[in-house]
Amino acid sequence: MDCGEAFAAIESLCSGERDKVKHAAEWLSDLKNSPAAWQICHRLIGERRTIASVSYASQLLRQKVVDSFNELPPETYEQFRDCLIEHLKNVDWANPEETVIMTQLSLALVDLYLQVPRWPNGISRLIAEFTQQPNDRTGVLLCLLKLFPEEAKNPQVNIGQNRRNQVESELAALNVELLNYIGQVCQAYQNNSNVISRAITCLGAWLQNKEVPTDLFSKHPILLSTISVLQHPDSADFELHNAAGDLMCSALQRIERYTNEDFWEHTALAKVLHSAVLGMVDAFKAADENEKHTYARIFVEAAETFAISIALKPDQGFGNLKMLDIMVAMAECADTELIDMSFGFWYHFGDCVYEEIEDADNDEYCSTFRPYVRRYIRQLLMHCRHEPDDEFVPGGSFDDFAEFRGRICDAFNDVCFIIGYDECLQIIADYYSTCEKTWVEIEAVVFFLKSFIRGVRDHDASFIPDILEAVINTGNDCHPLLSCSMIGLVKNAESWISQHPACLDAVMEWLIARLKDERFAVKAARAVHIFCTANRKNLAKYFERLCQIITEYETDAALGNLADASGDELTQGCASLLSNETEDFVVKFEYLVSRPIERLHQITTNEKLRGEQFQKKQKGTAWEIQALTPVTWLNRLSSIYRYVQPYDANGEVSQQIGRLLEETWGALLVTLKLYMADVRVCEQSCRAMRFVIRSLGARSAPLAKELINVMVEIYQIYPHSCFLYVGSIMVDEYGGQKIFQQDLLKMIEMLATGTVRILQDDDAFVQHPDTVDDFLRMGIRFLQTAPSVFIGSPVADLYMQCGTMAIRVDHRDVVNSVSLFFQEVISFLTERRKKSGEPKERAAAVQAGFALYERYGAQLTEETVKSCLFRISRQNRGQIAYILDGVRLACGGKFDVFLRQTFEHLPHDTLTSATREQLREFHGKMITITSSMCIRPTWDLRTPKPKVIKMSADLAIARSSISLVKCSTDLKTVTKALGSLACVHLSSEDEQKLKVAEFLDDCVERGVLHRCYARMLLRSIRKLKEEESAEGLKPSKKKTSVFPVKKIPIKVSQKNNYVCVKAPFKKTSPSTTVSPSLGQAPSKQMTPSDDEL
Repeated sequence: MDCGEAFAAIESLCSGERDKVKHAAEWLSDLKNSPAAWQICHRLIGERRTIASVSYASQLLRQKVVDSFNELPPETYEQFRDCLIEHLKNVDWANPEETVIMTQLSLALVDLYLQVPRWPNGISRLIAEFTQQPNDRTGVLLCLLKLFPEEAKNPQVNIGQNRRNQVESELAALNVELLNYIGQVCQAYQNNSNVISRAITCLGAWLQNKEVPTDLFSKHPILLSTISVLQHPDSADFELHNAAGDLMCSALQRIERYTNEDFWEHTALAKVLHSAVLGMVDAFKAADENEKHTYARIFVEAAETFAISIALKPDQGFGNLKMLDIMVAMAECADTELIDMSFGFWYHFGDCVYEEIEDADNDEYCSTFRPYVRRYIRQLLMHCRHEPDDEFVPGGSFDDFAEFRGRICDAFNDVCFIIGYDECLQIIADYYSTCEKTWVEIEAVVFFLKSFIRGVRDHDASFIPDILEAVINTGNDCHPLLSCSMIGLVKNAESWISQHPACLDAVMEWLIARLKDERFAVKAARAVHIFCTANRKNLAKYFERLCQIITEYETDAALGNLADASGDELTQGCASLLSNETEDFVVKFEYLVSRPIERLHQITTNEKLRGEQFQKKQKGTAWEIQALTPVTWLNRLSSIYRYVQPYDANGEVSQQIGRLLEETWGALLVTLKLYMADVRVCEQSCRAMRFVIRSLGARSAPLAKELINVMVEIYQIYPHSCFLYVGSIMVDEYGGQKIFQQDLLKMIEMLATGTVRILQDDDAFVQHPDTVDDFLRMGIRFLQTAPSVFIGSPVADLYMQCGTMAIRVDHRDVVNSVSLFFQEVISFLTERRKKSGEPKERAAAVQAGFALYERYGAQLTEETVKSCLFRISRQNRGQIAYILDGVRLACGGKFDVFLRQTFEHLPHDTLTSATREQLREFHGKMITITSSMCIRPTWDLRTPKPKVIKMSADLAIARSSISLVKCSTDLKTVTKALGSLACVHLSSEDEQKLKVAEFLDDCVERGVLHRCYARMLLRSIRKLKEEESAEGLKPSKKKTSVFPVKKIPIKVSQKNNYVCVKAPFKKTSPSTTVSPSLGQAPSKQMTPSDDEL
């Protein structure tokens, strides 16, 4: 490689000829990875043959400084720095074509300085060197001064926080000199808006340095001139106007957001900026489209900065309500980007208002903000409107406008609690009564109402019946987009309609009429499924009719495209209508399962039929092709058994049902054996088996024996992780019965042998996260059902090894599973579970469990700390922190030794690491924290379970509280109900807590408990946790609710529906953090779900 070849490759890359570009890209890729690139880039920049070659060489040189700095020998650092300075002296900074060259060379010089700490006060020397040049280097110096604070925060530069702090302090020491220099530049170039814009941009970057004080800046003429440009923009060009906006945003971001203005660290700057923003309203109204975006950025930053003050002291000081007026004015603009920019503020503001609601008179307090929220919600509704010429896109593609409307719904849920659902409905009703009744206006109303109709109940009946009547009276000739929204409205109104069964038939007829329209069939079928699930008895008469439609899908070529998705939804609906209490249950059940069993039998027994599949792919319809794949019929069986309970009221399985079950199971086993190499078919087979097992419960044990043999045999050849998954289902169903425990233990030992063989390679845990996750889930299920049997067996040692290595995997499911696995082990060892085997068996298992922690404690500690520091992403660190507390509980005083050894092995006193003193200090803090307040979860490992778990009390409180939330428009009542839910959540025992959490999650998922209320619930839980932590108390079952709510006795089903709790709320900041290296405090961990395969 030489300079000539590099220049030719760059020229070829710019030529546009495909063959030359491909060859040049390959050659330059090799150059990028070669140490020779340093010298070649230096020569290309020095020769300056073309702008393109110099630009490319500058970018490559900067990339080498960031990514391959270790290739540069330390003795060449000074020489390399001098070369970069020399190159910058030769750049024509006033030439726009050389802006890229100047920026990349400046970045290389700045990143070099950041990585070489042996040059004290190097920044001031660089500034002096460029200011003393005979030719004007103003542009280069402004570029450097802008990049230094930016790169000091750049995570791509491989330096530690100590070095970043050192550079930021060095920059802060130059604050006075910089402000004077910027002022001189603006004075000298007062007729050059480009240079002034660069100077202002430089100042904005400088302000982001937290070490730079703001008092001097708040009085500086540059800031006052910037404000003047924005308030009176007539004489300013767009570049200068945009730069002024950037400076204002940077200044607003710098203000610390305290809850009390008396404690503002930057009060002087805050006053100047607050007054300035309020003075820009007239300029905003008169601005053109581009300038409006600049003002919008400023307004949003200002509103978010002062949101706490607005909520805390409305219309006082920084809480001036004109800020809300400005945000509503943004929403009133036709440009959707402006309101889109404001969504973050309204979410933040909703949080702030709720925090004040807890301690204020709700009605009086909220009345201050209601006029603004009303106007805002009306504008949200208006922004939902389609353009009149918008067309329906088949397949329901999720375009940008659909995403925007989704964000509108979120924004509505963020603030609707301030005015209540009654007023929200009134706003929609008023709009509907005054707007033109075009399809655009009606569709917007329907769509907007759809977003919150799930929370509407009887007391809001004034408008809902009218709009539903209008919907179901709509013919098939309306606009397709309107029809789609109407189906969504009807589906979301299921709870309201179910409470008014008189309209059920009309709604079902309206939906059924759209099941044969390819544009709406899938959505309508989904709605039918939901109604059938919620109204089994009232809609049982539709069983034959829905089955007939499924048959039409499969036999009519024109409807063949609907047979898969829509047919599957309708199958689930039909299965939901089946009741084992009716006389015709057997007949209907046989009708549903016989066809998929028959089709699976044809596919698996007719080899010729399987061969014809490939021929028919060229000439068959979509359904004919799908009908030849076993996955289609496996999905049908899953849909049926997911909802059916094939036994009578006494829990007995009739002879005819038993025959159908045996045929189903036989077809699944044959399919599994025949398609053992096809991972997709195996997964769907296991999924169907899972639903059969779940529907029968322990009655399925005879069927499972053959499955275990087949599964273990196939797993040795084709180690699909779905077999581990099914194994965990069987453990969960049968593990609590002693008669099955030894057989299940043999199964898990055989599967573990095959799993270990897969995970032997160095990166196997990273390459096979599904296998690791399902393997750990199986162990978790065994620990939950038969912990003494599991921990006392040799396979527990294998699981400890696997769990220790799995800590390194940065995969959400793996992290959750490995964390819960160790939590379950500690739960057993610390006697938090009483019903876990005979006393002698338990004692032996406890002894074996402590021995495991003695053996692996040090390794667990080291892997956990190193993973949190170097391997695991921030959002996953909270779960890993549980493992450390488990080691502390199991190993006692040895935990301190393990921590000390771990910290001694960590790198220290390098450019990218902490010092030894900092590590020792951090170690001391960790020991102090873990010995006083602990880092273990506050609910999973708390108190022993009672001998008899009362399944109804807490769940009844939860149900009654949800009823209050659904039916009440009084925010104070809603707050009390949510507070009661929080107390139930914290005080419940482990198993009962899971039931309550499942119920709450289902309410949120179906929209019964809206997102804003869900956020309130999280806040209540967090607040109670903080109070308990401050008092040094653990939550107790005896704790009384701080928000009394009437208890309504409700009968609770004893059926186990292991539903995974997936929090649909926006992420909230943790209330406490354990340490900088462990990230945020651990969040609640639920039992792994088997809801999705």
